[in-house]
Parts: sequence; structure tokens; C-alpha cells
Amino acid sequence: MSYTAEEKFKKLVEDGKDRKHDNGTLQLCNFDKQQIDLGCQTFHNHLFSMFVTMLTGLFSLMYIPNSVEVLFNTGKSATPLLAFQRYLRTMNHVLKWYNLKPSQQIKSLNYVRRTHAQVAKKENMTQYDMVITQWAFFAPALLKPWPLGLDSVSDKELNSLKYVIYCVGQAIGIDEDLNLCNGDLTETKKYSQLILDRIIKPNMRHPENPELSKEMAENFLQGMNITNPYLITGFFKTWAFNLFDVLQTKEIKDEKNSEYFKFLENIFDKLLHGKIGSMVVMPILNKLIYFNIYLANLCEKHLLIKWRRNFITSILFLFYTIGILIAILTLASVPILLLYQILYFSTTIASECTNLQTGSGK
Repeated sequence: MSYTAEEKFKKLVEDGKDRKHDNGTLQLCNFDKQQIDLGCQTFHNHLFSMFVTMLTGLFSLMYIPNSVEVLFNTGKSATPLLAFQRYLRTMNHVLKWYNLKPSQQIKSLNYVRRTHAQVAKKENMTQYDMVITQWAFFAPALLKPWPLGLDSVSDKELNSLKYVIYCVGQAIGIDEDLNLCNGDLTETKKYSQLILDRIIKPNMRHPENPELSKEMAENFLQGMNITNPYLITGFFKTWAFNLFDVLQTKEIKDEKNSEYFKFLENIFDKLLHGKIGSMVVMPILNKLIYFNIYLANLCEKHLLIKWRRNFITSILFLFYTIGILIAILTLASVPILLLYQILYFSTTIASECTNLQTGSGK
């Protein structure tokens, strides 16, 4: 039985908080391998954008009442260093979900399901919480494709990404009638928009526990800054609030009006789009994210020691700076190359015409 986005949202709000987080279903759907393969390929072709998608979604969870309380009570995000370790593991699992080897996908999902079961013995985890978390991992890409550099992704590719997250939801016990990605692309977008408008944005504007949300959001962002030194906490917080059309405090409004914010926003607004963006800039940024995650895993223990962390993050910062400079120089060189081609073409045509005239004169 299929449900409209409005019906699913109503069930989520009215029934979701009363349902256990895991429906206990072990029999998964017969996976559509072509859809899975295309979804994995699309994810890796846009890794940078999907990485930012997940960061903004996970950041928003710090303002959702029960979600942030569960995260706090587990004690695994209580400091920036613990948050760094927690979300590095999360990124590793996500990469496995989009791995073309089914064994890697299944192994990761089984581990995540067991972990949720352990947490649920102590914390109140519901289907509502699971769907909101599912939203965080994917919905920003559906709702905000342009700012995230995903405007070039076709509906077919987007649908394949949706299918992967649908299967992930099913594999960790989300009910079919609540699963964010159960349905066609249009209905999933509508369902996602309802969650954004009626749950995410109101809680980001007026969190139930402002002090806890602020503390956990800071831990999350500082932890991610350890992973990626280019993730400047104040800027990213403002960018995420702006992305979701939530500009509330004077601090956030002032940050948005700063020259630094405008400079970075301008760069990302231009870098990630068009042919050059998809063919040159995105591949560079994707490689940097791969390197970023690889180095974070390789040096995890060293990153926990301050002086070693400073050294490693300096290396990361250098590589990111070089990569971004290459991308900017590539974009800047396009008009010059185009002008050169036009001049070369014009000169060639003029030369040919002169030769023809000379030949006919003879």
C-alpha cells in the first residue's frame, strides 16, 4: 500500500514516537542491483557535495530534542575529540553503504543495527528518530541541490541515490509506511520538505534545550574541524542555518554579513556548477575528501594528541589550499583559453582567405 507524503508525515508525527526504533524485520527487499550500482557511482562522482549534505543534515540533528539527548547520553560526543571519532566512524560506514561490494554494505548495516539495539536498551529510540536521522543523511541533497553543487545530477541519478537510502532504512528496521525514501522521487521530496518545514526549521529556530544544542553543535563542528581544517566552525554553522533558511540570532546574521562569509559563499556558488565545475572542480574536491578521510583514519590516534594534530591538520590545510587554488586557476584560465581559441580561429580563417585571394589573383 502506498501513502502520500502528507499521510506519511502525519503517521510519523502521530505514531512514529510510539513505535520501537527497529521493526525487527530481517527479510529485506530484493535489491535492484542496477539502481544500487548507479546510486553508488553517483555518490562517488559527487562525494564532496554528498559529504557536505551529510554534515549539514547531521548538524541539524543537534537541535532535534530526542536525537540530541540520545547523542549526549551515549557519551560519545561529549567533547570535540570524541565527536571527531564518532563521526569519522559514521563517514566510514556511509562509504561502505555506497560500496559496490554487497558484502561490505551488509556487514556495515548489520553493525549499525546492532549498535542501535544496544543504545535502545538505555535510551528511548523510536521510528520517529530513525526517520529524522534518515532525513539528515540524504534530504538536503533533494531539497537544496544548487547550493550543494548537485544541480547537474539527473532525476535518474537522484532516484538511484534515494533507492540506496531506502534500502539502508529498510536494513536498519524503519517501517515501510514511514521510510523517507519509500515512494517515487516527487513524493520523497514532498515528505522531506514537510520534515524540514515542520520539524527541522522550528527546532533550529527555537531548540527545546538551547544550552545542550549549542554544546553538541559546537562539539560536532569542532570535531569535524579536526577531520577537515577548512571546515571553519562559525562559517559552517552560518552556512547551514542559511541553507535551511533559518537565520535567527544576531551572531549568525552578523557572520553572514561578514566579508569572509561572502567571499567563501561566492567561491562555492561559482566553483561547483557548469561543465568546468562537474568536469574539473568536483573531481579535485572529491579526491581531497578521499584523502581527507584516508588520512583521518590513518592518523586517528595521532590526531588525538594536540601537537601531532596541529602538524597533520597543517598538511591537510595545505593540500586543500593547493586543490582549491588549482580549481580557481582552472576557472580563471577558461576565458583566456576561450579568447585564445577565438583569436587562433580568426587568424586561421583570415590566413586561409588571404591565401585564397592570392591564389585566385594568380
